[in-house]
Amino acid sequence: MPHLNALHASKAEAGLVVVGVTGESAEEVEAYVKKNNVEHPIGVGGSADYDVTGIPDAFLIDKDGKIVWRGHPAVLDENLVDRLLMFAKPAVVAKGLEGVHKLRKANDHGGAWKLAHELLDGGQLSERAQAQAKEWIAAMEKFVADQMAEAAKPEVAKDSFLLWKCVEPLASGYQGVPGAEPAKARLEALMADGKAKKEIEGGRMFEQAAALEAAMEFDKAWDVYRTINAKFGSTRVGKTAGEALRGLEKANKLGYRADCPYCKAAGNACPTHRPKKKR
Repeated sequence: MPHLNALHASKAEAGLVVVGVTGESAEEVEAYVKKNNVEHPIGVGGSADYDVTGIPDAFLIDKDGKIVWRGHPAVLDENLVDRLLMFAKPAVVAKGLEGVHKLRKANDHGGAWKLAHELLDGGQLSERAQAQAKEWIAAMEKFVADQMAEAAKPEVAKDSFLLWKCVEPLASGYQGVPGAEPAKARLEALMADGKAKKEIEGGRMFEQAAALEAAMEFDKAWDVYRTINAKFGSTRVGKTAGEALRGLEKANKLGYRADCPYCKAAGNACPTHRPKKKR
């Protein structure tokens, strides 16, 4: 698909790996690649581990192997990809930038930004290294600007968890990058507020449940949603978790078995595996 070719071309060096997987034969794949000018690798062998229920079906997996998004590749949010790539290992690190890369991996983006500038000012980097250093600096500055702009939105400012998601990365890893300094004070104010702190804890648990649901581990997701609803029931996230667990029940997701062909075909629990009693 052109969209995946474009992602592969523009973000491979930053660490994005685009891989297609199919159950078709190698000969069929070779013909398809030639006909459609596919530039990213395609593996032959099936995708049983990912419970694919339709084609095309795409998964965005972070550096720790966690599925963070699933859906049609055409609607993949590139901003989400860019955020994840800030913590990914680039495919190639130009000579002379090993120290900058080490700082980035350690989540010290402020230190990386400073060192990259010092190396550029020193004039000893190759053209390739200069270009990569400038790309990294621009990416760090853009990330800070985007996060602060998001934090300034009224709907985000009123939601403690969404605000925390915007300012926490900047406060913990981007101090020293222009524009990141106010995030530290905003995070400290959030964590000093008992109600906000509770919303943040619940929000983090909710993300875990949503990731389990995206990975089609519906029973585990239901358990986490139930815990959130019981622990934070009076909060926004507690009520949302209650809606989510009822949604799983209504859609007959509970009891889903990845090793059952009938469950896989339907995308929910087949009659055999649905719970006989309400949980």
